[in-house]
Amino acid sequence: MKFLCLGYLNEAGWNLKSKKEIDQIMSECLAYDEELKQDGHFLGGHCLQGAADSRTVKIENGEVTVTDGPYPETKELIGGVLYLRARDMDKAQALISKHPGLGVGPFEIRPVEWTTEAPTLSFHRTVPSSSERVFRSLTDPNELRNWWGPRTGKTDWTTPSVEFTPERGAIFRTCIRSPEGAEFWAQGEVVSIEPGRRLSFTHKWEQQDTGSEEKLLTFELDELGENTSVRLRIEGFQSESSRATEAEGWHECMDRLVEYLRGEDDEAVVRALVAEWSKHVAAKDSEKMMEQYHEDVVLYDAIPPYKTVGRDAVKKAWDSCFPHMPDKCGSEHRDLEFKISGDLAVVNGLHRFRPEAEEHPCGKSYLRITVVFQRFREGWRVVHEHVSNPFNPLNNQVWSIENPEVLDQPDYSSFSPS
Repeated sequence: MKFLCLGYLNEAGWNLKSKKEIDQIMSECLAYDEELKQDGHFLGGHCLQGAADSRTVKIENGEVTVTDGPYPETKELIGGVLYLRARDMDKAQALISKHPGLGVGPFEIRPVEWTTEAPTLSFHRTVPSSSERVFRSLTDPNELRNWWGPRTGKTDWTTPSVEFTPERGAIFRTCIRSPEGAEFWAQGEVVSIEPGRRLSFTHKWEQQDTGSEEKLLTFELDELGENTSVRLRIEGFQSESSRATEAEGWHECMDRLVEYLRGEDDEAVVRALVAEWSKHVAAKDSEKMMEQYHEDVVLYDAIPPYKTVGRDAVKKAWDSCFPHMPDKCGSEHRDLEFKISGDLAVVNGLHRFRPEAEEHPCGKSYLRITVVFQRFREGWRVVHEHVSNPFNPLNNQVWSIENPEVLDQPDYSSFSPS
């Protein structure tokens, strides 16, 4: 919100002060105004000349009359005006309460009517991350690329370029690209920044056909336990139509921020489950392993039968394998890829057993794995698992993956169809 703050003073008392006293007060006031400016609260202000240099215009008996100075009975006169930005009246009051000008006279704080302002947009989201983590996603160019921009249908726009240094006065410049390949460049300047709490910067489209208005974007973060409240306010639209044109896109952008942060946290959880599973395999503890599996899990295993259905059946399959494995045998994953969307997570990569006796056959080859997790009320559970080795179709023999760095294959040139 914007506020007009009227600073009053008693001119008679002010004129009795020495030049040194006046200079000291003015220096303190200007220093505090600079603090407000750095935090993005200061929108402008002016000191006013004395009443002797003013005129009062009014109507008397149906005619306009002009007199020098204010009304003669007025003792406290307006000595200055200050425009302030604050989230509400309480915040504006708290800011003015620290202003050195209060030592001269009172301030009157009045909200500026929204009907007299340019149209604005406001958004609010709650994300499952700390405020420091959210702030990093707002200020790190590599992270901004993952969520900045709208979406068309279910297709996210991409952000091929981000130039941003998180410090006051730095340039903010981005390029967003539509699914059809159209690019839209925007630039601005960081107005204020408070790590973990607040970020404010200007934003203006560079293309002429997208409008020439310069908007002010302000993100405010508040921690709510393990979550963070994110508020975005966009000011400076020149018309209702220009605001309406961008409203949906900014809504989608905020949704993508939430999805990005939620997905990152989910990946950390799923990664931890995979690491935990490896420990239980090495310990040959099928009970602990099965805690991650849904009761209706489907396993396409590398050994017969090709399909095993149900958690109990999967446990039975592992229990039948463990006696044939070395007493000490580790578990290794590599080249894992995590793809998470909503309540589904797909993990694919390679796995192999690491027997302490290296000559044991169970460690000769890596296995290809695909694991599908689904989020339930009790947490992520495995609902499908696929484990396999490639095979040579010329002789129906297993083709071992001994070195994952080499994408080798059989020599098919000698094959001649019968």
